[in-house]
Amino acid sequence: MRELLSVIVPCYNEGAVIERTAKAIVDTCTGRAFDFEIIFVNDGSKDTTWEEIVNASANNKNIKGVC
Repeated sequence: MRELLSVIVPCYNEGAVIERTAKAIVDTCTGRAFDFEIIFVNDGSKDTTWEEIVNASANNKNIKGVC
């Protein structure tokens, strides 16, 4: 059984960088000797942060969001 790395990313008004952040983490973790998940935590953002998290999670099964 492979180990699981959980990357927790707190977010407040980070809509403009969610996609870039997700890509950087995915690129870093892909192909390693462990499984991984990215959990973006929306902390009351007033911008498009939650929508960007939802979009990112729809495009990659390793990405999850909490609002």
